[in-house]
Amino acid sequence: MENNNSKIFDHFYKHFPNLFKHHIDHHLKRTNNVVERMNLDLEQYPSLKTRMKTACGVNCVVKGMVFLHSYKVFQKYITKIEKKISELDNKIVILPTDEELKSLKHGLIIHLRWVRKYYRNYQEIYNRFFRLSKQVLIFE
Repeated sequence: MENNNSKIFDHFYKHFPNLFKHHIDHHLKRTNNVVERMNLDLEQYPSLKTRMKTACGVNCVVKGMVFLHSYKVFQKYITKIEKKISELDNKIVILPTDEELKSLKHGLIIHLRWVRKYYRNYQEIYNRFFRLSKQVLIFE
């Protein structure tokens, strides 16, 4: 048992300086937890943190979350409709005289055009407010 403990200690001994490095180097972030890091960053800007605690700030965050959810759902829905159209194409190849399949496919194509039109509006808003124009990585 003692031999096993010494192997574990020897293995982790080289990592000990990194465990306490943030006490020595103040430029390093103190945590890997994203939420805690965000709170530490917000402490540097107290007015922003105070505004986010108000009802208007919370409402803004909730609206953003709902928008991003809808944006992802649009993408999934478009691929789902495109898959249905391709399945109808395969069925029309097998039964070329079936007018019901052709009219169903035509209706789905029209529906998909309208969905894509509304999706373009979502893309414009996403590109304007949510997409990062430049990703800057800062290593301290």
